[in-house]
Amino acid sequence: LLVTGGYNGPGAERPRKYVQGSLRDAYVSQGAFLPGELEYKRSCNALGATPNSYVKGSLKESASQQAGEDQLLGGRFVSLRGTYLGERGFIAMLPILDRSTCWTSLDASNNGLRNEAILHLVDMLFRPHHKGRSIKLILNNNPISEGAGKALLALIHGHPCITGCELHRTKVPRQLRLAVLKALQAPVADACPCG
Repeated sequence: LLVTGGYNGPGAERPRKYVQGSLRDAYVSQGAFLPGELEYKRSCNALGATPNSYVKGSLKESASQQAGEDQLLGGRFVSLRGTYLGERGFIAMLPILDRSTCWTSLDASNNGLRNEAILHLVDMLFRPHHKGRSIKLILNNNPISEGAGKALLALIHGHPCITGCELHRTKVPRQLRLAVLKALQAPVADACPCG
């Protein structure tokens, strides 16, 4: 299931609602890199999403503090819990999340995420520049289901640094949630290079 260039497991080739090309087309910048807020606006326009005021404010704050690319969206702990992006809005934010390479925890709880958003996220996390750090995903209270659960399980098996994946109150089947927990507790042969 692992290809060093991204995810190619169950659901990767199915038609998608928001991004018709490959999974990576959702988060790889189209054209020259723009400053965070402008990149986010461009991504929203491409998907027909309304820019989220919380994300815009976070990006504006990062720019005013002259934070580097790796500090976009607040640095190590990215929390989207206080806002609602929806699936399209979350996909529009992925280019920013992809450029920020220091985050170790993503809380996207209660954001209306469905399988398509999780497939893009998983594909992004399989990329080499996201493999050198510990990552915890908090995806509680989203209507994701079996397809997203399988992709997350493949991510845990293929990414040496996934330290947590919360799936409480989702539509991921119980057996699959248990498999995710078991995979997180299993010793990994290729230990995380970050310790």
